Amino acid sequence: MQRNLRKSDAAGRWGGDEFVLFLSSLSLADAAALAERKAEAIRRLRIPASTDDVRPSASLGLFWSDEAYDLDLAFRAADRALYRAKHAGGDRVVVA
Repeated sequence: MQRNLRKSDAAGRWGGDEFVLFLSSLSLADAAALAERKAEAIRRLRIPASTDDVRPSASLGLFWSDEAYDLDLAFRAADRALYRAKHAGGDRVVVA
């Protein structure tokens, strides 16, 4: 997740298989495009296993704002978007 981020951005593990990215000074279109590139990079991964390679996928929930916001609200909105992505079949980006 940290690969190819700018110095002003941050990435971290939120819990389990969930990660969070903080991206500064991006338009909604640019943030969504970055999320799609991250998902595509994850799709290209191959994890060797005993019988066959594991092919991971990513469901991403994106919260974007161009003004001040409450951090708890942002996390809840992104989490709801993440679960919408998962319930829609996964391996997609959903914007809150």
